[in-house]
Amino acid sequence: MAALRRFNVSLAAAAPISTSVYRRLVAAIPMASIRCSMVAEQAREVATCASGDAVGSDRTLFLEWKQYGDSADENAQETRTRNLASLLERLTVAEGLCIPLCLGYAANYRNYRTCLIFKHPVGTSKQLETLSRLLSSKGVPPLGDRFKLALSLATSLSAIHTSGWLHRQLSSHNVLFFSPTIAPGDCLVDGWSIPSPFIVSFDYSRPNEDNAESEAVRGNPDQQLYRHPSSQGPLRKRLCRAFDIYSLGVMLVEIGYWRPISQFIKDSYTPEKLLNHLIKIHTPRLPPKTGTLYTHVVRSCLEGALANHALNEAQSQRMFYWSVVNELERLVV
Repeated sequence: MAALRRFNVSLAAAAPISTSVYRRLVAAIPMASIRCSMVAEQAREVATCASGDAVGSDRTLFLEWKQYGDSADENAQETRTRNLASLLERLTVAEGLCIPLCLGYAANYRNYRTCLIFKHPVGTSKQLETLSRLLSSKGVPPLGDRFKLALSLATSLSAIHTSGWLHRQLSSHNVLFFSPTIAPGDCLVDGWSIPSPFIVSFDYSRPNEDNAESEAVRGNPDQQLYRHPSSQGPLRKRLCRAFDIYSLGVMLVEIGYWRPISQFIKDSYTPEKLLNHLIKIHTPRLPPKTGTLYTHVVRSCLEGALANHALNEAQSQRMFYWSVVNELERLVV
């Protein structure tokens, strides 16, 4: 395996990030300079690399920053980020997963931030768009393209869980499209190719272990709509695979209707009411739009049976594969 890189971050605006080898892990940008904005409030940005040795002729990078509190253990933050970067690098070696190639990470201790550094997808522009925004657009992609999108997301979540990690922030706000990468037969929505998504925002991801350190997820209120009711409030339970699968189920409802989940709620919204309405009202209305097989997949994700605690990890993961990934594969022709 190639060596993972730790990028030492300087603080000036559009400042260079000098690189050096850090133990082992991901592929290398030897002694490169990465120019980024370093805006403290900015969680995502596109940067450039001065050396193309490791990134090819396209030297564009995609950065995701995480802010942590000034009381947090810096060494623990860096260890966690390094382990996550290693995981993501291994996952992106597999074909068919919608996760950008992770090249390494950075730590900016003065501003209490860590950063995952991804290779910008080849042949794409610096323009980004979220699935959430596209769901609000006037154009509706063909059903076949929506099935491909759903399959890409489910396959990638299956790989994350099989690797022993949880994503913890799955939502349409955290599914990106980098630019129109057009395949033959693709239909564009507002100029974007729907079957080519990327899952991002791994900043709160953690190993699926009882003793793994778990930070409370902070995000905008709209992202709370994707979280299971049991994962919210003062009596919330520790996040688990079932909650990731529920978040996927919410996105599958959105993809089926091609509407953002925010349009499904009313003023009297509670997480419990939303779950009840999704299962009893909105999912039963899906068959005329998507067919019964897709509807069954959605219901399986929302109802929680795929993470049955009576099953061991291997059995539960196989159940998710056969009940969700395999069924979606049958729809993609």
